[in-house]
Amino acid sequence: MELKQLEYIVEIANERNISRAAKKLYISQSALNQQLLKLEKEIGTQLFLRSRTNCTLTKVGEIYIENAKKILDIKKDTYNMISDYLNDYKGEISIGLLADRGIYLFVSILDKLKKKYSNLNIIPLDLSVVEQQKMILDNKLDLGFMTLNNSQKKEDNYISLYEEKFVIVCSKKNVYIDKLKLGIDEKISLSRLKNMEFVFIEKGTVTREMTDKKFEEFKIKPKILFETSYSRSVVTGIKSSNCFAILPFYYAASNLDELNIYEMENPIFWDVSISYKKGKYLTKPAKYFIRLSKEFWKCENLKLDKLYKEYKENSRNKQ
Repeated sequence: MELKQLEYIVEIANERNISRAAKKLYISQSALNQQLLKLEKEIGTQLFLRSRTNCTLTKVGEIYIENAKKILDIKKDTYNMISDYLNDYKGEISIGLLADRGIYLFVSILDKLKKKYSNLNIIPLDLSVVEQQKMILDNKLDLGFMTLNNSQKKEDNYISLYEEKFVIVCSKKNVYIDKLKLGIDEKISLSRLKNMEFVFIEKGTVTREMTDKKFEEFKIKPKILFETSYSRSVVTGIKSSNCFAILPFYYAASNLDELNIYEMENPIFWDVSISYKKGKYLTKPAKYFIRLSKEFWKCENLKLDKLYKEYKENSRNKQ
């Protein structure tokens, strides 16, 4: 059993297609197929059921892939432990980052990370939470920076950087503010907004799953003006309409001159976290990235808290 052969077979299982797996591995399709046939001959049975477009694992194949992944994980952890012991970081670390704040975090702490580990190849990847979780499970991602609540967490390790509360947001020019008698210090129930239009993050995202559940609690089917992939686009949408949105304060903080922020009754919370595979060896560079992330967000949250208090005080003075 060769480690390279294990990597080949695991990639076929991941892609469920020999041609796609060969492209990912940068080898020819025929060479990869020969490796598979050789292994199946050695084992004495098929690992995959083949069709023209798909490869499906047999029961023996499932057993083989499960244990092949464990062996490859041990190999990776072993090399990482040796690097830690020798203080010789010439390998790489892959980090999943959410669009917007993940990228903001990365560029803010990158210089410190590179200064301490100058020979380390740092690979940032712009990925959704779902994509990060899949890659962590497959051991294709060392660390993931993500936002999610406890029910959305998988069987991985999660290091909470901070807890974040969602708020109701609308334009200061929204014509329904006075009609609904929304007070700036009042905790707003969604039932009061049941006839209002909303701008939503698209389906399939952590944010959308959480907001959908909140509307379901109130048995409200929200009116949706439009859906978008990005939280910043939600803010853009409500600034020029009479719609509402539910978002963390973080995304509204740079537009407070144009927005009204209201706290929710029974608000939504999520964790801003760093995740890695359960049982995975955490290297010194990975631990340093986590430490820098904690320090960075502690500082940023102090700024946001101050900004929110100032916003509230200014809003009260204008009433």
